[in-house]
Amino acid sequence: MDRSDAYRYDEFGNRIWWELDRDANGVVDVLNKYRFDFEGNLVQHEQTLYVDNSPPVRNSYTYNNLGFIVSRATDRYLDGSVDDRVTFSYDRIGNRRTLQWDRDGDGLIELHCTYDTLCSWPYSSCEESCVDLFAPQYADGP
Repeated sequence: MDRSDAYRYDEFGNRIWWELDRDANGVVDVLNKYRFDFEGNLVQHEQTLYVDNSPPVRNSYTYNNLGFIVSRATDRYLDGSVDDRVTFSYDRIGNRRTLQWDRDGDGLIELHCTYDTLCSWPYSSCEESCVDLFAPQYADGP
């Protein structure tokens, strides 16, 4: 299947724009925009899907002073509201210890998971089976 990708990068080599034309017909199907902080951390990813009338989505990321992600907030429709939020905590040597997920942005935690000492999921400590909700999908494309 033919497709066309167009990229733009900032002066530090970070990808800040990615257009995807899934069938190479000259019409952009997916537009991704990225913002990075001065340390190269992804702080915002905005995606617009033009093919299926999906709402645009903006994910905003925050980091602690060691560069570890501590939250991801999702704004669907780009209306300024937080529609869901995932937060992470770490132990004193930087191992991820917890994940908390507010699935609907109401400030209440619907899912709380803990990691074992090897940073793997001990499913028995979760209210349900967890997935890694963080992994931004921007790095290498689909």
